[in-house]
Amino acid sequence: MEESITVKLGSRKRRFVAFILDMMLIGMIGYLSTFLFESFYMKLGNFGKLIGAVIVLIYFGIFDSKIGSGQSIGKKILKIQVVNKNSECISVSKSILRSLWLFTFILLNGFSLGNSKYIPIIIILGTILFSIVLLEIYFFIFNKKTKQSFHDLLADSFVILTDSKGEIEFKNNKKILYCSIIIPIFILSITICLNISTKNTFLGDYLRIIDIIQEDIPVHQTTISKNVSTFKNSNGTSEQHYIILNTYKNNKSDDEKEIAVKIAKTVFDNGLTINENEIFSIVISSGFNIGIASKNKNQRFNGTVEQWKYEIEKIEN
Repeated sequence: MEESITVKLGSRKRRFVAFILDMMLIGMIGYLSTFLFESFYMKLGNFGKLIGAVIVLIYFGIFDSKIGSGQSIGKKILKIQVVNKNSECISVSKSILRSLWLFTFILLNGFSLGNSKYIPIIIILGTILFSIVLLEIYFFIFNKKTKQSFHDLLADSFVILTDSKGEIEFKNNKKILYCSIIIPIFILSITICLNISTKNTFLGDYLRIIDIIQEDIPVHQTTISKNVSTFKNSNGTSEQHYIILNTYKNNKSDDEKEIAVKIAKTVFDNGLTINENEIFSIVISSGFNIGIASKNKNQRFNGTVEQWKYEIEKIEN
């Protein structure tokens, strides 16, 4: 960018510290709310992140606008301010536009739609998420003179020192802007290729089992993975192979052991191959994640195929 700046721009360090202070405050608000709404948050599952995303959007949307004099609490402490090119506070609508990146990041980070039929949507959401992160990093590195991040460019905003006023004249460097378009295209291409490559592998089989589990059992955000542990014994070095299923239960009162046995039955009934020398580990988590606060408790149940079948027979009889 080529520009003539008559004001003092807020440094990256000040902006980062102000952001950390703001997020600590928002996180404290989220944590305190859990004393009243923990059970409600648990029932929301992935959609609980919408609560945190909305709180962040309202907080920065109001405080960084002319209503809050362009200063969130963190910015007020660090003596920086969000303004337009005339050093005037921006409107609420522009401030909300400026904060949409963080709203989107909190909402989509770790978000799962719970069924492989939504994979095209998941690919799009994942592309948006990682593009936002990389675009923020990209402009952080290359846009040094005006120190505008991706969200600043969207809202035509700048961050200046509060005791500094004046007009900011600038022209966007088109090469930097055009090159940034490559980032989402690159991420989308990689994601599509990875999805295609997993359809005919054990990962594709895992997705099928996950769909069935989440349709029949009150759980969400289920994942299956393989792991190998190496340990030494009197006979030398040995390996223990694991198939690990992680999931979150929907209801706080549900019994973890009962859910684990139901999951094991569903897995065996639907043809997931587990070898006799493998340990099938089921991790049942209870808690919530509202994007700005989370609480999780994990309970792990390990067993061989034979041991799990014994537990299934006990329930059926």
